[in-house]
Amino acid sequence: MVRRDWCELSKEMSEFVLDQILSPKPKDEILSNIYQYLLQMSEEIRKGKIPPSKFVITKSLSKKPEEYPDPKAYPHVVVALNMKKQGKTVRVYDFIPYVLCKPIDGNTSTSHLSDRAHHIHEATKHNYPLDYEWYLANQIYPPLVRLCGPLDGCYASEIARHLGLDPSKCQNVPSHTKNTDSVYETPISLIDDEIKYADCEKLMIKCRYCSKRLEFKGVTQDNICTNPSLSHRCSECKNAYPIFLIQNHITLLI
Repeated sequence: MVRRDWCELSKEMSEFVLDQILSPKPKDEILSNIYQYLLQMSEEIRKGKIPPSKFVITKSLSKKPEEYPDPKAYPHVVVALNMKKQGKTVRVYDFIPYVLCKPIDGNTSTSHLSDRAHHIHEATKHNYPLDYEWYLANQIYPPLVRLCGPLDGCYASEIARHLGLDPSKCQNVPSHTKNTDSVYETPISLIDDEIKYADCEKLMIKCRYCSKRLEFKGVTQDNICTNPSLSHRCSECKNAYPIFLIQNHITLLI
């Protein structure tokens, strides 16, 4: 996990789960270790035993905070604007650290997410309580579901349950069926890619030679190059281009 908009705790828990999945242990032992770990961590989170610094989310500013047309759509922009009101210097491309706290009135359904975003120093100074349920559902649960997808017998509903979450209220998991009652019954690893990624945009790569925008379908025998540093060949002009261009393009999209 390289994206900064995942908190440190999310990364650490994902690393533990990944280590278990890649271990040579029997499948039943791996599942047991993962579920036990999720139970333990969710309990520690709700009891406030995890340092607040582990919940910090960091996002960069692509423009001046005042230039965003709808600042409330971006929690880090709202935090940046509040920082400027306090006389702090905020520049384009700065990384803004923030945490999500519980609303003042305690009603998360009526409060805007950005209204609950605070700089970590402000949250600590004023002793704002972190919204642990939001973190479990939006920062912990999603990456774990994706990581456990290839693990046979591991269901999203069980991940949610061991995190103390209601599976019916968690983010939807791709399924081969429209029956919401059985949305968790099929392991993600058994769902066809065409169905699993039906809502994803196709990766389009612009050829550096002919400027043609073509769908990148991965490295196949038809377009692969003998030179590893080139890796891919344009299906239009047949020129090969470096793999680092594809890597950079994907990184920018992420």
